[in-house]
Amino acid sequence: SDVEVQGELKSLKHNWFIKQRSFDTSIEIKKPTMNLLLGGTVSNTVELDKFNINANLGIQRKNGDLILGSYGILDKSIQVGYLINLKL
Repeated sequence: SDVEVQGELKSLKHNWFIKQRSFDTSIEIKKPTMNLLLGGTVSNTVELDKFNINANLGIQRKNGDLILGSYGILDKSIQVGYLINLKL
């Protein structure tokens, strides 16, 4: 502000008004596009004569579907699979 006086200055006031402002911010958290899953299963035949232990590896896609791979440790078998997310 400018002040010009001639003689004696008795008082000087400044009346400032600051407007309140608000800002809306949004932070988008991205979901992972894939998840890696690791696990195991135990299998056997109906006759209970071929016991096996399986190591499983799965990839879950963004849409929820699963791509599965399994390795039979005792009988050296390999299995692959695909599970579709039904979104019930």
